[in-house]
Amino acid sequence: MVFGAILGSGVGGGLVADGRIITGQNGLTGEWGHGPITLTEVDIEGETIRLPRQPCPCGQKGCLDSYGGARGLENLHRTLHDVNASSLDIIAGWQQQEVQANRTIQVWLQLVSQPLAYTINITGASLVAVGGGLASVAALMGALNEEVQRYVLRSTRHRLVVPGTFAHNGGMIGAALLARQVA
Repeated sequence: MVFGAILGSGVGGGLVADGRIITGQNGLTGEWGHGPITLTEVDIEGETIRLPRQPCPCGQKGCLDSYGGARGLENLHRTLHDVNASSLDIIAGWQQQEVQANRTIQVWLQLVSQPLAYTINITGASLVAVGGGLASVAALMGALNEEVQRYVLRSTRHRLVVPGTFAHNGGMIGAALLARQVA
């Protein structure tokens, strides 16, 4: 079983089993970005950071989407440091070990890794293929994999979280496959 996670402008996902896209009620399965699941406290280097439950475009409050995707990363950085920066600038700063960007990414990793580990535990997925713009940053996906490995119930030596083969076109390809599957 493969879980397809989207970490693009927002957060989304889907589930594939035996080569078939799984569709649930109203076509939704694997939508891990929405629903009030975001932590409100994270511990970074012995410091507890409290975060507000942000409103989400879906109408709920506290969804992973409000902090987990690229726009969420920007929102998180603004919440933590009162600084506006693009997700690309935040990631570049993290890779250059800039203090504020590093803190933002550490918090982001906790916020995203725990719900992703829950998703793996619930679905039994043996692999998470990540699409979207954030998936193109190999170091970020490696760090996310390490964090997820801390929270999954079954340990494994292989990577669980990997950039998808079609990271930037995954949604389009998935929709085409689903249409073909239904036809």
